[in-house]
Amino acid sequence: MLCGHSGKGMMMAGLILTVIGAIIVLVRAFQVPGYWIPLLVGVALLLIGALRRSHAGGS
Repeated sequence: MLCGHSGKGMMMAGLILTVIGAIIVLVRAFQVPGYWIPLLVGVALLLIGALRRSHAGGS
């Protein structure tokens, strides 16, 4: 069942889960209120998207 994908999607999913997990750990370690978690996760995902887009040449 090879369909020609190089595994980029799986690596991106792993990166997203790692970033979310790291944010949750940092939130707990620094005792940031829980209502900030969605904002921090959203900002992190926006940064990942921007980095990915700039690395891909903006296409």
